[in-house]
Parts: sequence; structure tokens; C-alpha cells
Amino acid sequence: MKTVIDAVNRFKGVFPVGGYSTLIVAKFDFDDYKAGDFKISSLNASNRYWKVICTEEEFNQCVKELSEAKLMSKPVYTQEMKDRGELPSVGMECISYGNRVVILLDADKQGDFVTMNANGIYEFNAIEDINPIDTRTDKEKAIDNLIEVFGSSSSRSWEMLSLAYDKWVGES
Repeated sequence: MKTVIDAVNRFKGVFPVGGYSTLIVAKFDFDDYKAGDFKISSLNASNRYWKVICTEEEFNQCVKELSEAKLMSKPVYTQEMKDRGELPSVGMECISYGNRVVILLDADKQGDFVTMNANGIYEFNAIEDINPIDTRTDKEKAIDNLIEVFGSSSSRSWEMLSLAYDKWVGES
């Protein structure tokens, strides 16, 4: 049977216009309707022919949650990518002026990207203002900071600090 997400996908995230605030779906074929057909209605309870899927408010809440999930699941521009000389691509999350942004358009001839911040505001950011997101774990950050302070970067030092971190913090 159809769900709210099916309805959001069917109507591309925009509740259908028609003056009613409930979305219903046909339970089976009858009259000119096929099982699974959507319709807006004033109906507020399922009946023999129709199943209530959601209200307009529930529909819009689902759209909001799906949008937030998509924003949170964007590919990320990492330090490794930057070290290889790669530029972020469309759809990637990165940091600009300390804020997370999403790349909407590749760099133009002047090297500016069009980005969108978490508030939905479009911005132009020069390549030098685009930075990778630190994807290291807290453990990796702590060990890297200690190695930077003490100046030893051998794999043995990293291994010993990793063991010490596990013992002190209780994580692996």
C-alpha cells in the first residue's frame, strides 16, 4: 500500500492544489480509479474505497525531513581530495568561512563556486575560500595533535599513542 513517501515522490514534494487538505489513495480498481491512484479530499478517515495517506501538514513535514536527510547525506570534500589537487564537485559539502556549504555549480572562469548554506542562502565563494571537512575521528585528531606538538610522526609513535588513547578514553 502507498505511503507518505510515495505521495511525496509522486507529487515531487509539492502538495497538490485543489482546496482540500487530505491525500487519499484508492484501495482497489473502481469507477475511473485504479488501485494506488492518489486524490486530494476532505475525507478525514479511510472508508471502503479510499485509504487516508496523510494531511497536507504531514506531507510537508515528510518533505522537510527528506530534505534535511538529503542535506546531511551529501558527499564530502575531504583533506585527501584537496591534497591530491582535486576540486569539490557539484553536490559536495565543504567549509567556507567556517560554515558548511553545498556546492551547487562548478567553479566559473574566475574560480568562483556557487554554494548554498544551511539556511538555503546562495553564495559565491572563491576557490581559496573553499576548505575540506575534517573527517577524522576524535581519536585521530587527538593523536595527530600530540604528534604535531611532540614532533614524532613514525608509525610506531602513532600506534603507541593509539593504545594510550584507548586506555585513557576507553574508545577504540
